[in-house]
Amino acid sequence: MANDVNLPFDEPNSLRFALKVLKENILLSLNVCMPCVVKAYNATDNTVDVQPAIQTVLTDGSFMNLAQVFSVPVITLGGKGLAIRFPLVAGDTGLLIVSDRDIALFMQEYKKNGFEATQPQTTRKHNLADSFFLPSTFGKVDAANANGISIQNSDKSIQFVITDSGITVKGDVTVEGDVVADGISLKNHTHLSGTYSNSGGAVTGKSGVPQ
Repeated sequence: MANDVNLPFDEPNSLRFALKVLKENILLSLNVCMPCVVKAYNATDNTVDVQPAIQTVLTDGSFMNLAQVFSVPVITLGGKGLAIRFPLVAGDTGLLIVSDRDIALFMQEYKKNGFEATQPQTTRKHNLADSFFLPSTFGKVDAANANGISIQNSDKSIQFVITDSGITVKGDVTVEGDVVADGISLKNHTHLSGTYSNSGGAVTGKSGVPQ
């Protein structure tokens, strides 16, 4: 077969071989995305220190652990002033997503003035220092309901599940503020007249429908 033939331009001294080695060396140093483990979390800045979970391959074919990456911004899903944040701890996992260019100046300006385009501060490209962290359990947590959207803890003792048929909540619920159901306030509703009895003891009976 043709793939088994050692063509002349694949010889170590050929230009094709030299270009192939150059390409492989470039790809070996190209960081794009990889799983990682949280080593520390800064809740104030919403950043993590992480250990990449995939070893790098050296040019001689050997493997080596990558160094820890510090103060990586955590990706927070959100919009219109609303956001979802996770209380990360050491040992949590996720994806290290590496930017094409230096993000240092962008992050500085974003914290001060909000989102706007900035020039890269250095010429570095695909550097682990220019990464974002996306939390993920990588499928380790079983879904409370495979047919719905689940917000839950790992043992499913607490669940908030949205399906086509409605919303199911499992666990204690603490509410700060009012709860309104079909336009009726839990805090401020009144009841229509009901039936009561007081025969020298406790008042018993039924209240009317809340409104």
